[in-house]
Amino acid sequence: MKKALLITLLVLALPALSYGLGADYEIMAALLKASPWSGAKVEVEEIEVPGIEREKFDSIEVRLSNPKAIGKVAFLVVLKQNGKETRTLWGSARIRVYRDALVALRALKMKSKISMNDVRLVSVEVKDAPDAVASIDELQGMVVKRPVPAGSVIKRDYLKPESIIRKGERVTVWLESKSIRLKTAAVASEDGGKGGVIAARALSGREISGVVTGPGELLVQF
Repeated sequence: MKKALLITLLVLALPALSYGLGADYEIMAALLKASPWSGAKVEVEEIEVPGIEREKFDSIEVRLSNPKAIGKVAFLVVLKQNGKETRTLWGSARIRVYRDALVALRALKMKSKISMNDVRLVSVEVKDAPDAVASIDELQGMVVKRPVPAGSVIKRDYLKPESIIRKGERVTVWLESKSIRLKTAAVASEDGGKGGVIAARALSGREISGVVTGPGELLVQF
């Protein structure tokens, strides 16, 4: 048993001297309280600690090697009497973590914007949608980059910034360093959304890359 690899979650005192509903409840409470999933709903089910019903103790300590673990997880239960460890047992439980996510109410086409009428907020398990979009605010300035079927959880990699510069468009390029700021013109070689990096061809014919800072504007830092 590699105790050095275990992270102590919480020490809980129990009024009972033997295993019962109180210990089961306290183990669940310890796992819930130690959850690092801020703003999420966490459920603990199927708690099993084989052999604990035959033990005598007045407090327990629960240790979990990975506090962010979800699904079926193992943990160590340290039994104590009068502050001294008397026995350690391995236990297991199923941890489910839920978070808010937006689901498409209708099929969404590529390059379309998403409105509030296109989605609804539901609760999903994190393991099913770890990168789900959780707020309508996250959709601002974004468009769909691949078709999304109705009923699908909307994930961040389904979206991309809306293009505010089009290929072939004449753009203003700001060349900046710590001491100078120059302005020149170029022609965009590709579409680009705010914050994205695109290529452009200066009027001299030189290829440059810049960050899209607004409609028709690129920033090149050197």
